[in-house]
Amino acid sequence: MPMEAKTRGQAVLLAGLLCVLAVALWWNLSSPPVPAGGPQAAGRRPASATATPKDTPVETVRLDALAAPRPQPGDQRRDPFRFRAARLQTDAASEMSQPAMQSTEEAGGGEPIQPGPPPIPLRFIGVVRIAEGQQLTAVLSDGNGVYRGTEGDIIEGRYRIVRVRLDSVELAHLDGRGHQVIRMSGS
Repeated sequence: MPMEAKTRGQAVLLAGLLCVLAVALWWNLSSPPVPAGGPQAAGRRPASATATPKDTPVETVRLDALAAPRPQPGDQRRDPFRFRAARLQTDAASEMSQPAMQSTEEAGGGEPIQPGPPPIPLRFIGVVRIAEGQQLTAVLSDGNGVYRGTEGDIIEGRYRIVRVRLDSVELAHLDGRGHQVIRMSGS
């Protein structure tokens, strides 16, 4: 008896698969053929039907342009993208002499803008006060180590702690390039 149930289940499964195959064949044979370009190409007309030879302008061939001298690789006026205007050699020389400054046209007028110091890559974890009346000690981390210090201490030999508060710490670069306030959230 168990053998009959197994073969009956297989027969039902086979009949179901044959029905699915029959429906798939009927669907593919009854639908209209799709053009080679996919469904998007079905709404388009062939190129030959849209433009006639009379409507298409013919561009003249300029053979003299082939004989024109090509710019050499060392030429400063060469622009590989061709959609920008060629730079004058004096502009290229001035850009190379001052790479860190923006021109006054780029900055919107006024004086050239010097780039600021790099951001300090430390996170402010918290503060510690060992005894009442003592200074707050800032706890900082760079992901590799944990550093602590009070106002005036030097961290990693690169940064000086200027001020410690309960919710933020103010650090300055030792070389005097600027300072940064780091809040408890890490920004």
